[in-house]
Amino acid sequence: MSGHGVDRHMFALYVVCKGLGQESEFLKKALSFPWMLSTSQQPISQMASPAYSIDDLSIQHMIPLGGGFMSVADDGYGVSYNVVSKNRLQFHVSSMKKSLKKTDANRMAQHIRDVLTDWKSILEEATKQ
Repeated sequence: MSGHGVDRHMFALYVVCKGLGQESEFLKKALSFPWMLSTSQQPISQMASPAYSIDDLSIQHMIPLGGGFMSVADDGYGVSYNVVSKNRLQFHVSSMKKSLKKTDANRMAQHIRDVLTDWKSILEEATKQ
């Protein structure tokens, strides 16, 4: 919608309004825009236990990615992300199969990797100074 990560909040407002039988001019306008990027985080905090830590490298291969978010626009993307530990992020990137000429989930995932690699280099350089 606007790239500010508000899609889940907008959906919650929509559900509340519908449940209360209320109309919202704000929501009518906001929800009329195309949703090119649907994003959200899949929490893994429900796995927290005194028996183990998600920072424990010996169990990180067992931490599931969780669910994903599908694109809500034919030419958009769905991206869910998860901060697994202080050294690990996970992403699930999807796009509509019928729009492969316009979108490419693999290409989008590579762009995310490239940006994160650039950020890592910038932050490592900054901490050297």
